[in-house]
Amino acid sequence: MRQLIKSILLSVSPSIIKKRVFAHYHTLNWKSLSKVEFDAELVLLEFLLNKDSVFFDIGANKGEYVYYAERLINSKNIYLFEPEKRLNKQLNAIFKNCNVFDVALSDFTGTHQFKIPVINGVADNCLSSLEVNHKEDNETEAIVYEVKTNTLDNFTKEKNVFPDLIKIDVEGHELSVFERC
Repeated sequence: MRQLIKSILLSVSPSIIKKRVFAHYHTLNWKSLSKVEFDAELVLLEFLLNKDSVFFDIGANKGEYVYYAERLINSKNIYLFEPEKRLNKQLNAIFKNCNVFDVALSDFTGTHQFKIPVINGVADNCLSSLEVNHKEDNETEAIVYEVKTNTLDNFTKEKNVFPDLIKIDVEGHELSVFERC
């Protein structure tokens, strides 16, 4: 039922979902880091990005870094890479002015198996990865399907865009992304 309501809201009013998902990010600053559980490096973005920067979020997940980067740079200069179907749909809805791609960056172009682990009976898309042979603690099963892959080098040449800053979190596949740079 929750998924149905969320799906309807994403179609009708994605700003409600965006506001709900990122409600606690409005207070993010150096002082609030110790009070709330944030990725501390989020506040570093204000020192690493300027208004004309190009930002790549590889493994965007729910878009925490994108949400914060939108406050600092032009949304058209933000590139999100998230192959997980539901997360990609949500990112497309709430970050309409950013460039959202349903591709996994890796060391080859084509397709690859992609795994969403099921932990204690619940699919955990936050731990999804191209590393299909890796087993998470308490993983009871997995959802596996094919996703498109591209290399970082190929993507930047195709789109003629070069990042000033890259955030990458691809659940153990990080080195493979940089092998073809």
